[in-house]
Amino acid sequence: MFIDFWQEYKIWIIIAIVIIILAILYDTFLVKRNAVKNAFATMDVMLKKRFDLMPNLAQSVKMYMSHEKEVFEKITELRSKVFDDKASNNDKLQANEEATALIRQLNATAENYPDLKADESLLQAQSALKECENDINAARRLYDTTVTSYNNTTGFFPLNLFALLMGFRKYKLFEAATNERESQNWFASKE
Repeated sequence: MFIDFWQEYKIWIIIAIVIIILAILYDTFLVKRNAVKNAFATMDVMLKKRFDLMPNLAQSVKMYMSHEKEVFEKITELRSKVFDDKASNNDKLQANEEATALIRQLNATAENYPDLKADESLLQAQSALKECENDINAARRLYDTTVTSYNNTTGFFPLNLFALLMGFRKYKLFEAATNERESQNWFASKE
């Protein structure tokens, strides 16, 4: 009986099995890609929060800065990059690197003035930014973990062929800027 059923419907059974396998593969890639997008969105929220806090820090050191107009213009430029819905993830990550350099510059200015280092508003702004930086670091780790898992899935043979056919492309890992890798955390002196 089974043999008769198999002989009569084997092509349909094979087609059904192939369709089920392809659907499972597609769903697996889709879930992993959505996890990457979710992890980036989490990091993006933290980056936006950081850009909301940056003017407070800049305002605290404003009277001590000779180039304050340039700093505020740069903050505005970077904020518009980060808040632009049309900006690519890479553009947002680049803005993050530039913001890190700008925050270092603001903190260096604060370090040069003992009166400013004791200013309550500066200390609050630095504390809020430190907390935000910790959140960003956690979000970066989550993003890199999900990207690695996704990229591994899209890189294994024969899954890479399916990924290529279905348009699943690898994502770029978050990479710290060279100056971030070479220098100590700029909040280390604040602890």
